[in-house]
Amino acid sequence: MDEILKKLDEINSRLTSIEKSLNRPSFSNSFSYIKPVTVTAPPPPPLRQTSTPIVIQDTKPPEDRKKIQDLESKIGKWWFAAIGGIAVLLGVGFFLKYAFDEKWISENGRIILTIIAGMIFIVLGEFLRSRLTKYSHILTGVGIALLYLATFSAFDWYKKIDQVTAFSFMSLITVFGVALAIRVDALSLAIFSTLGGFMTPLILSTTVANDIGRFTYLIILNVGILGVAFFKKWNHLTVIGFIATIVNFLDWHEDFYDPSKLFFTIFILSIFFILYVWITVTGNIMTQKLSTNTDLAILTVNSAWFALWIYDLLKPGYEHTLGFIAAGLGAIYIFAAYLVKTLHSEDKQMVLFLGTIALVFLTLAIPLQLDQNAITIAWIVEAAVLFVLGSTLKNSNIKAFAIGVYAIAMIRMFAIDDYNLTPQALTDFTPVFNKRFFTYLMATISAAFILFSSVKINPADDKDELETKNNKQLQGVFGAIIILLVFFNIQFDLHQYFRYKIYVAEQATHTNKEDIDTMIKNIEMGKELPGDIIKELQPNTAIENIRYKQQVTYSVFWILYAIILIIIGIIYSNKPLRWFAIGLLVIAILKVFFVDLAELPVLYRIIPSIVLGIILMIISYLYFRQDKSNPEQPEKLNQSNPK
Repeated sequence: MDEILKKLDEINSRLTSIEKSLNRPSFSNSFSYIKPVTVTAPPPPPLRQTSTPIVIQDTKPPEDRKKIQDLESKIGKWWFAAIGGIAVLLGVGFFLKYAFDEKWISENGRIILTIIAGMIFIVLGEFLRSRLTKYSHILTGVGIALLYLATFSAFDWYKKIDQVTAFSFMSLITVFGVALAIRVDALSLAIFSTLGGFMTPLILSTTVANDIGRFTYLIILNVGILGVAFFKKWNHLTVIGFIATIVNFLDWHEDFYDPSKLFFTIFILSIFFILYVWITVTGNIMTQKLSTNTDLAILTVNSAWFALWIYDLLKPGYEHTLGFIAAGLGAIYIFAAYLVKTLHSEDKQMVLFLGTIALVFLTLAIPLQLDQNAITIAWIVEAAVLFVLGSTLKNSNIKAFAIGVYAIAMIRMFAIDDYNLTPQALTDFTPVFNKRFFTYLMATISAAFILFSSVKINPADDKDELETKNNKQLQGVFGAIIILLVFFNIQFDLHQYFRYKIYVAEQATHTNKEDIDTMIKNIEMGKELPGDIIKELQPNTAIENIRYKQQVTYSVFWILYAIILIIIGIIYSNKPLRWFAIGLLVIAILKVFFVDLAELPVLYRIIPSIVLGIILMIISYLYFRQDKSNPEQPEKLNQSNPK
């Protein structure tokens, strides 16, 4: 072994000398690792190292360990501080009560001690602000709370000051707290002071109403808080102010509202409504920031809250004003949407949201102000106008809203509107010129406007394939709606017309009670019946003839309507339309053969049979002619390409 090592050293020395002669870096260190320091085996590791694997067994990823550390820090810094502050407030309160019970300190002394304690916490917070900023905010908040407590105890427990004085002191404390929060840029302190300010009317409330003073304070407080929220961009204050205002109003309404304060209440609600619409809309415009979910939530709740209260307050005696108020609210939101669109066009979400609220109010205004069919007609017209507007602006949301309004109008038209004429109304029935016919006609015209705008304003060569597909589906749906509305409108009017004719015939041939009594007596005595009674006992041929005409008219109308649809389907190569017409024609054929020819007298079988035969021959001719004129395109009738 020694001999081998010796040889290696010699080789290494030679290589070093060669490298030096060639001016290259030495590689001698590359063999240094083979120089053994000792030939003995390395000592075994110490026994204390056996515990090392146990320490390394923490398999939690770094982010989980960080979350645990953050939670621990949060509990240590904030939870303990908050609990500690509450404990201090409770302790001071219990001390004041115990001192009052035991008469240790005079009432004035207890109030002064509480004020001194509050000032100590505020000063201590200011002293620690440069070193422990967030902790100092907690101390200052506890101090402000002690000042509130001292004022409340002086008013409520010890009766040392009146309500106006207590109210003034608490207002000053609120102003002081908010100003201090602005100075030190502490949102948490501003929130604390804001809550104290809104709690002042609640904790100082008595059995004596002070409506003007209370709401004047709340209006001034809201303006101040919203101003701070705007300039400091503290949106939390806006939310707190909005919720606290609602709570204060509910408390006042529960204790002090009566019907004599109706218009005062509406005036106050209107101020708060306009205030929060203004701060939400103009705040975004002036700061040029995009709207947030908080902004949209305040807009939604504010409008719903105001509208529901106005409805509840005015419903008992001022129902005739509700529709105009809803329309006015819609106008306000339209104006707000216009401002945002003009001055802050980047905030498309706000524009759309304000426009949606405006449409909702305008839609609600119709049933609130109108009645029966007028509601349906107004909704139908509104849907058509909105859809044309949405198509012009290429706004799919407005079009979707319009379709929703139209669907609601259709449901109301079929399910709610009363078209069943009473016997009294039947005497004044006029075919075509009646409210049901006019309602269906307006629904048909509106559907035609929607169909036309989807075809012309959004052409089929639109670059957006999804939009093009949706437009084609929409055209198919509203095309079917038009066809069905026309059919049902004429069918229902024919039905009402024959009801009217039957009613008139029944009234003309009515047998009164005296005639029936005379008939019974003559039969019992074996006498001949009077001529008018005999006529009355004969079958009522007039009513039967009307019913026969009714069945024939139905059949002829179905057949004629079917051929019109088939002609239109052939002209526009519309396969679904032709199949619908064929289905209607099949129903008419079955009715003619199994109802008309089986039940009607011979005279009334002639018309439906001849009309059906002629129409079927005409239809067959049209199909043959179409095939002959297009010998190279026999499949054209199987295509569906509405223009």
